[in-house]
Amino acid sequence: MKALRKLLRWVGICTLSLFVFLGEGVQVCSYDSMTVQIPVKCVYMPEFDDYTYNISIEPLDKGSPVPDEDDISVLHDNTGYFKMNASVSGTFRYKIFESRTDDEIIVQDGIIYNIQHDMCVYNITLFVTENDDGMLSYSVTVTTDENGFKTDSVKFKDKIVLDEEFSDDESSDEESSEDESSDNESSSPVTESSVNSRTSVPPDSDKTTVLTGDTANTGFVVLLFLISLCTCAVIIVFDRKHTKESDNSEDD
Repeated sequence: MKALRKLLRWVGICTLSLFVFLGEGVQVCSYDSMTVQIPVKCVYMPEFDDYTYNISIEPLDKGSPVPDEDDISVLHDNTGYFKMNASVSGTFRYKIFESRTDDEIIVQDGIIYNIQHDMCVYNITLFVTENDDGMLSYSVTVTTDENGFKTDSVKFKDKIVLDEEFSDDESSDEESSEDESSDNESSSPVTESSVNSRTSVPPDSDKTTVLTGDTANTGFVVLLFLISLCTCAVIIVFDRKHTKESDNSEDD
């Protein structure tokens, strides 16, 4: 009986120690990194069904979080995302621009379209901060190379110049119609607040999901804690029973 009590004591001590260790591990590892998303909006091109924009990102500082992809293809009238993992606080700068800069010729249904790509370059400043609990959050500001003014979003708009078989008036009317279609079809711009803090905005979703970074399985830890409590209860019951038996032996 004495050997069983010693064994139960050691089991209880080891189990509680393991619970404390795993609990500390969950607290330390759960918030070691954070996913950053920078949205890029591409304007609708009504003349084409599958027109895509090729967008690039380039870090301007050493030690900046590395994007998952340096180049992305975004279907017109859609939003693409540059994603990266940030694990330390700091201020990091990037620039985002269209990969193709030269004019592009597309022939469709006997019509020659001359595509003029958007030459705008966006300067991105990523601010990553850490609170007292070690949790990371971020915000993004956007300015343009053209005038240095802050803008609400990263947005590219390619233009179409028709071939000479169309008159200047027709081209002007169609371009005006394109602008109206773009304004009507495009969704509202992504503001700074929409990418602020630890909010993850998945593509094609109006719901926001708060990214805590906690991916640990807590069910095992809770089960381990319950086992520890049961073990301690058994030890206490055996000790009381042993004490009572000892007292009865002394009385006899």
